[in-house]
Amino acid sequence: INSNVVATGCHHHANEYWMYLVDTRQFTTILFNEPRFLSITPDLGLVDLTVEETGPLVKYIATHEIERQGKSDASYIAFPIVTAAWYNPSSHVPSPVLYTKEDGTQVTNFPESLARWAGVIDDTDCSPQSDSESFDFLAPGSRFRSFLDAIRKAIRHAEEHPRSLEQARADGPPMRCEKKARFGVSADMARVNYPFSPQEVETMLEKGGYRIDFQASKVEKVE
Repeated sequence: INSNVVATGCHHHANEYWMYLVDTRQFTTILFNEPRFLSITPDLGLVDLTVEETGPLVKYIATHEIERQGKSDASYIAFPIVTAAWYNPSSHVPSPVLYTKEDGTQVTNFPESLARWAGVIDDTDCSPQSDSESFDFLAPGSRFRSFLDAIRKAIRHAEEHPRSLEQARADGPPMRCEKKARFGVSADMARVNYPFSPQEVETMLEKGGYRIDFQASKVEKVE
């Protein structure tokens, strides 16, 4: 189940992503198993390095690569992201806006927007990261398992009670934008679309005061 992140072309549409270090031997498997209508793109979406939603580790890695590539734009960078490759109004699961910033930016993300669409009432993080350290987050009775069960019920209900085609089309492109977004990097922006060796990752993170444990899948700030 995946809510569509549609490339609307609007500057005030922003989606929060989680960033993962993935073994290159698994990358093709991940790509081949993306849900229908979704794909991985190298620079369709740009990471905003000036906002508080972008974490310090991501900002450090981005700055490191911007400097390494000799680029002058320190405000944006591109990493491979998952987005909708085609908008299908009959099966589209929208991502409701979570909040609107002072500058008008409307923010969404996958787990919480999906929870809002499904009517799941939960004031905590719906993503599996919050449960996985303490117990099996798919175990019966876990908060994330309850979240998934509620999503499945919402999906089945939506299948049995579909919206009209007019309603569905209203949520999709073309969008009306006050300011258009840029698709792809400019000549001054960095694009990280290449692999790193484990040694390169360790060295890069150590320079920024971080330590990575590949076995535990953890990155920690060294005090």
